[in-house]
Amino acid sequence: MNQRSLHHVVNQRVPKDDLPKLLAELRNMHDRAAAIVAATFVEDALEDTLLSRMARLSKAEHDRLFRGDAPLSTFAAKIRVCRAFKLLSKTWADEITAIKDIRNAFAHARISINFSTPEITARIKRIRAIESFIDPVYAELGLPFYDLFKKIPLGEPRARFLHSCLFFWFMLSHFPPDPDFDLGDDDDDDP
Repeated sequence: MNQRSLHHVVNQRVPKDDLPKLLAELRNMHDRAAAIVAATFVEDALEDTLLSRMARLSKAEHDRLFRGDAPLSTFAAKIRVCRAFKLLSKTWADEITAIKDIRNAFAHARISINFSTPEITARIKRIRAIESFIDPVYAELGLPFYDLFKKIPLGEPRARFLHSCLFFWFMLSHFPPDPDFDLGDDDDDDP
């Protein structure tokens, strides 16, 4: 496989209908791999959210923004820019930042860590957006995968993290944010 075809494989997005298959694959992964892969779906959804608000870009223009050491090549930069353009609420930006931080811990820790590591567990507890999604009100909306998400054992850190990543991926992929919609943040006017 040459570099061009490998690049093509790496950049393919998961079809939205593949969520059950993706969950099965994530469940069989070691904690470190599962954390990194699940968080990548959130980062990809942020990139897609940004791209949906931009002019159509050539591959070269895209790469100058999103690849290598480009301005939007990092997970953190994507979060900050989505937040700046009101594509994420402050709450969601904070929770996605927690996902990024956990992903980075798994990717860079030199010691053995897992979802039971106290520092990881404490950070996962801050990710709460998925709790609102499993409210019965959403069942009435007929959202796909509601039944899947409502069965999540939220007290189990691994399940909470993986499903939270898939929740953000799902919501950003299926319901692109409307920058004109009031996000309800109390501190939007703060500098």
